[in-house]
Amino acid sequence: MGSKDSIVKRWDYLESKDYLSPHHKEEYCTLFQTNLIGQEIIDKIDRAKATLRDPESFYDLHLYSEALRTIQMGLKMVSIAYSPTELSLSKFEMKHPLKSEADLLGAAENQQENPFIMFYEDHFLQDLLKEPPDLACISITGTSQIVPGLTLARLIKSHYPEVHINIGGNIFTRLRDSLKNWSEVFGGIFDSVILYEGEIPLLELCRCLSKKQSLAGVPNLVYKENGNIRSNGLCDPEKIDLLPAPCFDGLPLDRYFSPYPVSPVLSSRGCYWKRCAFCDHGEIYSGRYSRRNPELLVGDLGKLSKRHSTNFFTFNDESIAPGHLREISEEIISNGLDVKCNADIRLEPRFTPDLFHLAFKAGFRVLYFGLESGHDRVLAHMCKGIDTQTARAIFQNSSDAGIWNHAFIFFGFPTETETEAHATMDYIFVNKEIIHSVGYSTFLLSRCSGVMKNRERFGVTDVGDDSNAVLDLWASYSVSNGITQEQAQSISKEFSQKLEEEYGDLEVWGTILREHLLLYLANYGARNLSALIKKPSRPSAFLAGKDIHADETRIPVMKSDILWGKARFDVARILNENIREEKPVKSDLVVILWDLETGQTISITPSAAAILARCDGRLNIERIADELAERHNLPKQRVLADCREIIESMIRSGLCSIKRHQ
Repeated sequence: MGSKDSIVKRWDYLESKDYLSPHHKEEYCTLFQTNLIGQEIIDKIDRAKATLRDPESFYDLHLYSEALRTIQMGLKMVSIAYSPTELSLSKFEMKHPLKSEADLLGAAENQQENPFIMFYEDHFLQDLLKEPPDLACISITGTSQIVPGLTLARLIKSHYPEVHINIGGNIFTRLRDSLKNWSEVFGGIFDSVILYEGEIPLLELCRCLSKKQSLAGVPNLVYKENGNIRSNGLCDPEKIDLLPAPCFDGLPLDRYFSPYPVSPVLSSRGCYWKRCAFCDHGEIYSGRYSRRNPELLVGDLGKLSKRHSTNFFTFNDESIAPGHLREISEEIISNGLDVKCNADIRLEPRFTPDLFHLAFKAGFRVLYFGLESGHDRVLAHMCKGIDTQTARAIFQNSSDAGIWNHAFIFFGFPTETETEAHATMDYIFVNKEIIHSVGYSTFLLSRCSGVMKNRERFGVTDVGDDSNAVLDLWASYSVSNGITQEQAQSISKEFSQKLEEEYGDLEVWGTILREHLLLYLANYGARNLSALIKKPSRPSAFLAGKDIHADETRIPVMKSDILWGKARFDVARILNENIREEKPVKSDLVVILWDLETGQTISITPSAAAILARCDGRLNIERIADELAERHNLPKQRVLADCREIIESMIRSGLCSIKRHQ
């Protein structure tokens, strides 16, 4: 993508300055790190991808973590080349707000900040356009897919205007009320949008296009006709039991970052509870709930397992009902199907100990629970239909069955007090033996949620209502009582810090990606996962700083994961103090040490760097001093004192250790 050249050019520009402005500080630090590790990433990226695809090296946590870190740094390099855009394994975000049609059109054409333009042109578009289709359908199911999806649509449309481009997916269903304002996007980027479930509407769209008929009869369709945006009536969705098994034929499954495919399946559509005040998922299915016959579903699992040589499945249901989980588990067992699965479920009493043991026997290894809060009043206000005591019993029962429990929580639900938010924090840590991992965030006000529809009841005020904000899924707001959004963010950061202290195995489950966690648990088991942490044993040769003075014959060794490089601005100071502090930074030539394992950065003088460059396990402290004193014609004792001080400082920082003298 030309990332390397763009990074070097930008780095040279910032390095030429005498002062670094506040809005350039973050970019400079990331450029330094990327420049420092760039060639190493290029050299290691293919090996990293191979590690994640290999059935043996994938399960070595050290190799897995190193491979993941390499890929993440590679994506960071791409992000820098298209700064201020951020691209990661789970997110794509352009820093400029995408509120209006003009913002969206600009993002889809912005070659400086949108990496997908060049990617599609180089790796996709030419093959697609060798035989242009009559209809191109793009499904957008997450906010990070909006710009990439519509960029592809724009490129196809610009080359072949006659291709009808249809957009589907839950994002545009949730944006349905604002689509009437998308006058420039319709026709300019895409031609139509299908809302809600798309099987029947898509079939009818194909029929109308092939016969060149009016689109007025296509249900669930939004389209532009004679300069006006039109919305057709809705139809009932196809019955879930009449749908075929999911089809992944033609996808390059061997190129995914996993040794085995983890196939997504749906055992139901919609949510059987449908009452949580913060949630808008029910809107995707127009409030309907339906579940697939367990015999058909397990037949789907068997077909996919044989076709793609995998026995790993992720259930993407909003929540599997207790009775349905029982029926699915019984059907899996009776068919002798060897599968391993994860799923999202609700916390409710019908999930009994025997049901969890049955689910484990059927192959369910990870369950994701929407706890949301650890305080009963807040749970009641959310309309969750559970209390903390019931939740604890369910976590205990699931854990006893050998299942890994992951809890989702968030801070800042309207009217929640600081005391109640901290009660959630305490609830997690008190129950950490049965709540094995946690996902946390802060409350967002969805425009389709129960809170939005009943603002007064929830104390929500000053709701943002920008008619031009066509892409706003969430609204800004204030609260009449309880903690503010800023306070919720602060509590979330506090929780993050305590999480590291409380969960000794955070470096395991906090590193492993969601579907990868299923593979790890299937391989090691829930009770053995924490044993993967290889705590570095303190070598007997390791000396405290005071011991250095006693024996200069000891040999200092710098940690192997250290990179260093010169910089005109103190990267370590910027990162460690406050990268967003509103004041410029004066140039001052330093050497930056960067610990790849911990992310720690330290700035040292060039003379200190000369000492550390010799800490490679060959020379003892005295010989390092001798060599430097002779090279620079300096008094031996003064140089020896400097060596002791610098090396002792590095030992205290964990970046250097001492070997026994030889």
